[in-house]
Amino acid sequence: MMDWFLNVYGGPTNTDWAFWYDIPGLTPKIGDALNSPYGDEYTIGASWRLGNRGVLRADLVHREYGDFYMSEIVPDRQVEVPNTGGTLIDQAIYVNNDDLLSREYDAVQARFDYRIGSRWSLGGSYTYSKAEGNFDGENSGSGPIPGTLLEYAEYSDPAWAAPVGYLIIDQRHKARAWVVWDMIASTHHNLSFSLLQNFWSGTPYSAIGSVDAVPFVGDPADLGYAGSPGYSTYYYSDRGAYTWDDVTRTDISLNYSFFLNLGGTQLELFLQPEVLNVFNEDAVINGNTTVYDATNRPSTYAAFNPFTETPVEGVNWAKGPNFGNPRNAADYQQPRTVRFSVGLRF
Repeated sequence: MMDWFLNVYGGPTNTDWAFWYDIPGLTPKIGDALNSPYGDEYTIGASWRLGNRGVLRADLVHREYGDFYMSEIVPDRQVEVPNTGGTLIDQAIYVNNDDLLSREYDAVQARFDYRIGSRWSLGGSYTYSKAEGNFDGENSGSGPIPGTLLEYAEYSDPAWAAPVGYLIIDQRHKARAWVVWDMIASTHHNLSFSLLQNFWSGTPYSAIGSVDAVPFVGDPADLGYAGSPGYSTYYYSDRGAYTWDDVTRTDISLNYSFFLNLGGTQLELFLQPEVLNVFNEDAVINGNTTVYDATNRPSTYAAFNPFTETPVEGVNWAKGPNFGNPRNAADYQQPRTVRFSVGLRF
């Protein structure tokens, strides 16, 4: 493979095709005084006691995020690739930037607990929230990730490369309600049955494709770049224009505990069988988001100037035939699941 890369492909000197390089310690490089991303939370709440049997609490929550990571590539900042005889590449530097990126979260949260007699307990929680901005800022695999609006900035526009809208963590409604019945409650034995009902509204997704802005901006070399930006991200829909299915789930469980006094310490041996998603509901929580445009179907869809033209669906782009459909079993909510726990508390 390396023989082909060096002698047929042209190796790292083939700048017509090699758009970028990732050489640790060379590019990207950590900028001076790089701060970790942060989130500030402001909360105000109140609680009401319902006699001596229950409590109701409500909170307003506002979160603001900042010091976002960004990868910056600017003209006339190149470094030489080692052992290539002078090949230059554009150097990316990680910096903080809050001017181009935004992320905010607002929510109303409520919780209710109430006990009926000595054997029944009721409860519930509800959250109404919005998460808006133009940068998700993280993913489950990497944690914080850098934005790319400062890479070859002349070839993109935040209005279509990173529009403000609903972020992937946005979930309008989250509700849970439960009831617990203590069937046995004695000195050494406890047996309880619980029923938990869950509801989560669908999370958003967008129609995202690519656009080739180079023909409309000019040769990157004329601007002082050694490489090329390649294709730029383009939001053909509003950010968060589509949502996956709402999710409902019913869970039940039994919990048996045996208490043993041993040496002044009480030990608890517990057994807990559970059934999650009792009715085996199958909401789609992820799926295909393929978009076709002139960058991947040039014979079908017409190129357009992203700075002066608005693309037309069916002419400049189209959703793939499976857009919005699940791809595999992992794109559905958790199926009916039976699990059993056993443990010792002390």
